[in-house]
Amino acid sequence: MPIKVHGVDALSESFTERTTTVMVSCHGCKYQSKHYVPKGSRVTLEIPRRNPSLPVRIVTGVVIWVQRPSQALDLLHIGLEFEVPGNVWDTPSAPEDWFPLPGEQPYEEEIVEPLPVPAAAPVAPVMTRRSARMVWGLGKVKRRRRRGRIEPSPRSGSAAIGTNRVPSSLASRL
Repeated sequence: MPIKVHGVDALSESFTERTTTVMVSCHGCKYQSKHYVPKGSRVTLEIPRRNPSLPVRIVTGVVIWVQRPSQALDLLHIGLEFEVPGNVWDTPSAPEDWFPLPGEQPYEEEIVEPLPVPAAAPVAPVMTRRSARMVWGLGKVKRRRRRGRIEPSPRSGSAAIGTNRVPSSLASRL
């Protein structure tokens, strides 16, 4: 889940970073960070709400552990315990032992019925150069068929364009 973290790092420099959580609970979270924050430090999280019309939720917590990365370019993992526990994540399918923040109701996702979509009006076909050529080509085949210029192919049984020639084997019998 995306979050914004405000705090002071080990060099006593304040920082703000956008990051993501790795694990969440109603008591805290584990998040990724490029800032080393000493154990016992206080940080503030800005957690976006599922309902975008509501303001972000601001929660403070204490760093309870720091996991250093195995490689230099990897991110730190910071374990944070909230000062006031509760379901700050707006998780609708939270476990039964999760409880709402003091003064809030349990989060229930609003079910919004979709609006009916009106049927689209029929659209007139658009004639492109390619479709015009195809239509013209089909017209040629139909005209040839009417004039008797299309005959079945002896091998496949499909129509072949040609003249009304009588095969030589039949011509001798006539």
